[in-house]
Amino acid sequence: SYNGLDTRISKTENSTTTPKGPDWRAQLKDLWVLAAQVHVRKGEGQLAAQAYERALATVPDLSASEQGTLRRALIEVLPDNEHERARTHLHALLLATPKDVSLLSKLRAVEERAQNNGAAWRLGQLLHLLDANQPVPPAPTLPPKDVKFEDADHQRLSDPEARAMAEVLSS
Repeated sequence: SYNGLDTRISKTENSTTTPKGPDWRAQLKDLWVLAAQVHVRKGEGQLAAQAYERALATVPDLSASEQGTLRRALIEVLPDNEHERARTHLHALLLATPKDVSLLSKLRAVEERAQNNGAAWRLGQLLHLLDANQPVPPAPTLPPKDVKFEDADHQRLSDPEARAMAEVLSS
């Protein structure tokens, strides 16, 4: 039975009596991957994502290929409201393949769900540059010139990097 598999793996991982030979970490990683796959089959995305993250953390010198495989599997099972975790793993994947259109599309979807419209728009522009079949993002709509924004509105609507640059340029 797979019930309690995560608990048993954790106990093995933290046990002082478990023989920890040279292959121990690789075997532990494989157990975490197995636990993740079981959670996926049971429709438990959050638990599957945690198991994949434990697998990634278990072997510090995991090959880039294995890291990529685990991160891609993790992204597929993360719940839609896990914006920060998805962003972290997508950024790690994009370091290895910065022009991967499918990863950039997933990152744009994460930014849209997080209501991070500026980042989503910029990713849309980048996707169109990399793949002409991608739709052209709509031109940004600017507010009328006589409209004054309160500081709270600026912080809510603008990107922090753009705001910092605007302050530098205006001084």
